Amino acid sequence: MHTMSHTRTLPARSDHAPSIAIVWGSSTGYTEEVALKLHQRLADATSTIVDIGETEVRDLLAFDVLILGVPTWNIGEFQDDWEYCFDEWATLDLRDKKVALFGCGDAKGYPGYFQDAMGILWRQLEARGATLIGKWPTTGYDFDESQALAPDGNHFVGLAIDEHNQYELTDQRLDRWAQQLEAELDLRPVAAAIPALVSAV
Repeated sequence: MHTMSHTRTLPARSDHAPSIAIVWGSSTGYTEEVALKLHQRLADATSTIVDIGETEVRDLLAFDVLILGVPTWNIGEFQDDWEYCFDEWATLDLRDKKVALFGCGDAKGYPGYFQDAMGILWRQLEARGATLIGKWPTTGYDFDESQALAPDGNHFVGLAIDEHNQYELTDQRLDRWAQQLEAELDLRPVAAAIPALVSAV
């Protein structure tokens, strides 16, 4: 295995700006494509994009924020690379980590298992102390059941992508979610903050 790839140099930001990794696992290419699109939208804030199948999970502790892309296969199953590393997450201390999740699923083909893998993974991470960001509303999706529902029942624990049935909505959902993550993480370039400081004087 080799660790970390596609490293980017971050622009100047405030001293408290977090280090971020987008981590994906994909067999058909859908989740990889979504990860790359998200990386483009967060390019100024994202230092690394990583294939979970080519990474030691423990190496991800080097980052403050983990954005994890996990597809759901068949009746609530993990993609192979996520299945292989799942138990290792239970050995990590994630109390100082913020985690956002996105998943690819098929609400029409598997309406009783929509985005289950995303929810199963989150429960593993939550048990290790991770803080969840990036919850996403269930409005606009047609499914029966999901293990990825947040406690309020009105949100998924992360961004739900359905390339099989709602591919035309993927880009706008990514646009909105990227903006949401930037707001939750306060990802503003120093240069963008200067005019506000000047005008306030």
